Amino acid sequence: AIEQSAAELVYQKWKLKHAPEPKVATADEGQSPDGRTTGMESPLVGKPAIDFDLETLDGKRFQLSQQKDQIVVLDFWASWCGPCIQAMPQVHEVVDEFKTQNVQLVTVNLQESPEKIKAAFQRLKISPKAVLDVDGKVAEKYGANAIPQTVIIDRSSKVARVFVVGG
Repeated sequence: AIEQSAAELVYQKWKLKHAPEPKVATADEGQSPDGRTTGMESPLVGKPAIDFDLETLDGKRFQLSQQKDQIVVLDFWASWCGPCIQAMPQVHEVVDEFKTQNVQLVTVNLQESPEKIKAAFQRLKISPKAVLDVDGKVAEKYGANAIPQTVIIDRSSKVARVFVVGG
């Protein structure tokens, strides 16, 4: 009776089948396979950037609404996040190419001590502006439930793009 019952279990009827073929990228690299522009999927895109005021790594204050007529690239990250550590130098390098055009990178660290942040920057040999989201409230407002997340805010203080690695 036990063998008969075991033979009728769902996993006993499981059959091996081929995996689906991967989707092919579209000719326009600025679009996802479903035709949407990449970075445009977030409900935040097109809306006013959510203002925040946080302490910086050097003990000063940073308020997003005070960054008038600038493009601000927010990079949500943590030192324990491997993809964050891989992506940050690349984001830093790209933003640095546009610094003469009033583009600035602001790294938003999630709930880590200044010592850990400084150590990560030393390992990466970079020194971007860093703000301390000690309670995770800013990340929550920006829907950063997966990191790294990069949010590009245009000169009119609206969210232009949101990129999430692996998202």
